[in-house]
Amino acid sequence: MHIRMLGSLSLALTVIGVALIVLGAVAHLNPTVILIGLLLAIAGGVKMVVVYLWRDVVSGPGLDDRSTPVIDTD
Repeated sequence: MHIRMLGSLSLALTVIGVALIVLGAVAHLNPTVILIGLLLAIAGGVKMVVVYLWRDVVSGPGLDDRSTPVIDTD
């Protein structure tokens, strides 16, 4: 799976989670809806951080999203 797609999925998880939190609070829905939204928002946020670290820190500059990092064993 490409890194760009993972970033988009992370953003979608976060947006859906925040939307569920707001919808649950405004419409006075079951607290389970708010909890699910909270968990989705947290998971999306963590995933965004991991994708950022993988893309910009681990892979290094100049690598595109299709390449995998090569570990030099010398």
